[in-house]
Amino acid sequence: MRQAQAAFADGLHITSIATTSPSLIARLRRIPEDRFVSWTLPADPAAVRRARGLVRTRLEEWGLDELDYTTELLASELITNALRYAPGPIELRLLFERTLVCEVLDRSAALPRLRRAEDDDENGRGLLVVSQIAHRWGTRRTAAGKVVWCEQIVPGIDPDPVDLDSSRPGESHHRE
Repeated sequence: MRQAQAAFADGLHITSIATTSPSLIARLRRIPEDRFVSWTLPADPAAVRRARGLVRTRLEEWGLDELDYTTELLASELITNALRYAPGPIELRLLFERTLVCEVLDRSAALPRLRRAEDDDENGRGLLVVSQIAHRWGTRRTAAGKVVWCEQIVPGIDPDPVDLDSSRPGESHHRE
């Protein structure tokens, strides 16, 4: 776990270290290892289906069955974007603390942008779907590429307790 924390801190883009790294590392240190999971997926369209199964199984283990459909959809959209725009394997991570965070790491430094697709466009709706379903979402650069993440509220858990630092990755981005 300590190696993951160090790698995570090393991967933060230099402009975000001062505002996000301390709170994120503090959160990761408090989270039991069974509340964080990571999978490496091949750069293959079949990875989307595999990811949905991995997500469903882990959410069942965590007792979060009611979030499985939306989390599968969110992971599918983020992975599909990574497959389309980034080379090489993709990493999918789930983090369950006071919220459920889904992250997709890829090897492209280009940050995605939210756009509205035209009626006849066949692509371009993935991040719009993510922005409508997730509580909040955002991006951050890493040394090897980027992370696109989204966060869902876990029913019955206060997502913003008073005792935690409220700065989270991308909080200044897309919060409803």
